[in-house]
Amino acid sequence: MTKQKTKSSTAPHPNSPQLRFPEFEGAWEKRKLGEVILSIESGTSVNSIDEPVFDKTDYAILKTSCISKGEFFPNENKKIIDSELSRAILNPTEDSILVSRMNTPQLVGENGYIDKYYSNLFIPDRLWLLKTCPDQSAKFLNFILTTSKIRTIISNIATGTSNSMKNISQQNYLSIESYFPIKSEQTKIATFLTAVDEKIQALKKKKTLLESYKKGVMQQLFPSTHTGPNPRLRFKISNDKGELVTGPDWEVRKLGEVTYKTDKKNKDKESLPVYSISNVNGFVPQSEQFEGMDSVERGYDTSLYKIIEDNTFAYNPARINVGSIGYSGEIGRVLVSSLYVCFKTIDIIDDSFFNHYLYTPHFKDSVLRNGEGGVRIYLFYENFSEITINIPTLPEQTRIAQFLSSLDEKINQVQGQIEKTEAWKKGVVQRMFL
Repeated sequence: MTKQKTKSSTAPHPNSPQLRFPEFEGAWEKRKLGEVILSIESGTSVNSIDEPVFDKTDYAILKTSCISKGEFFPNENKKIIDSELSRAILNPTEDSILVSRMNTPQLVGENGYIDKYYSNLFIPDRLWLLKTCPDQSAKFLNFILTTSKIRTIISNIATGTSNSMKNISQQNYLSIESYFPIKSEQTKIATFLTAVDEKIQALKKKKTLLESYKKGVMQQLFPSTHTGPNPRLRFKISNDKGELVTGPDWEVRKLGEVTYKTDKKNKDKESLPVYSISNVNGFVPQSEQFEGMDSVERGYDTSLYKIIEDNTFAYNPARINVGSIGYSGEIGRVLVSSLYVCFKTIDIIDDSFFNHYLYTPHFKDSVLRNGEGGVRIYLFYENFSEITINIPTLPEQTRIAQFLSSLDEKINQVQGQIEKTEAWKKGVVQRMFL
């Protein structure tokens, strides 16, 4: 992305943004959306099959989820049944904007920019297709519609008796006011922000590729069904001579053979930090997962809570099927709910290796087979201990863990870049628009 020079506005005009490109000055003009929008059309909803089409020879109706935060996702569609094709009338067109006129309170008014014509896609009646006047930039308007100021206005003008669904009338929508510069400045701003978005999309693509690569590696290391003791992918280890060689065959062991349960209760009511298990981040402070909730600070009786030491695993037996499991690492002594199953591994297991295994399809399949219950699966330690795992020698476990952890580190680094760039863009947008 090429950096563009901008300057803080020193113009006396109150209606000029804080940050703008140096070749532009003077006040922006306050205008209603109805003055900058040339046309606004509604599509028609038709009967469809809930499966997306990717081939231009097939025809589909767009879902309301095809737009989000200024972006358009053409693959969010449903195949139109043949008898309904004649009723589909409105296609997404080049240099236009889609707006969700009917949606949940959080999503009503969402918009997305369309950069080309889609002859095989059609717009439903819950979406509007906007075209701007010749002296206006559709891309610029698309960015304006994503700003927090306009999103707040849209939320306030949305109506509806249902708490789950809100509507916007064309009259109210076109009456929304905002500030607009001349088209050349609009174009410059839109081009700059588009370049930022392309940088963000490139980072997201990089993250997706890394995640896909890791998933492929995990499938080769921990297949859902084993055809033998060894996986398709092996990591060589050093022998006594320092040569890299393939290690011994992997062993099949029950989890009860390589783990042991820990159930130390907080009988002395120690005032320790309270943690919960997240299905995304494993161990997290209770106050982070439950919006400020902390059992110790609120004076709750924690005598039945369990004390977790370093290098301990814990999981919620009622939510294990959605990944509510975590590894404490070296967070020190903390408390967790008495409902959690807590355990450690024996010396022949590398904890990092084992932690990666717990997030594999192989383990999730085993949970479903060994868990109890119907709709909600419970996995008590007695059932957990019967699950089998194929394990290599400790040195090979360590090599595998190091490799997978390095991939996680790369993924986290890219995610950090995404978040940093998005935060930077948000700050820039706040200063570039009125």
